[in-house]
Amino acid sequence: SNQRFSLDYGGRAGAQSRWKIEYRYELDDRDDLDYGDAFSSYSAHRHSFGAGWAYASGQWRASLRADYRYSRYLDDNLFTDGSAVERQDHRYKMSLRGSWLFTSSWALTAEYSYTDNDSNIDSFDYDRQVMMLGIGWQF
Repeated sequence: SNQRFSLDYGGRAGAQSRWKIEYRYELDDRDDLDYGDAFSSYSAHRHSFGAGWAYASGQWRASLRADYRYSRYLDDNLFTDGSAVERQDHRYKMSLRGSWLFTSSWALTAEYSYTDNDSNIDSFDYDRQVMMLGIGWQF
């Protein structure tokens, strides 16, 4: 089962930009508990906070977004040595996107995002950077 609750609030910041703040709670129970030699829980309580800003003027579009998510997993992770740990993660994410509409139908877009997931279990601890450049067509 998965239950979600979200709340957001936003508005205009001048004639050409908008902003939004968000809170989200998730209870994700995948019924994944399985005792064996090793086990990783993917069922978690999650609290997420986010903020975003978007700007549009003429042929230009830009957006900036920042997110924080805290996850506490329902079941302990079991390791082959017999030890057990309750997994907790802190995830930070930031993204920046820009677009140039060079005709009424075509746009050139660039996006960069950075994610840092800090976990108390090393195998779930990671940093990720994604860079994207694309051309889009809208009819």
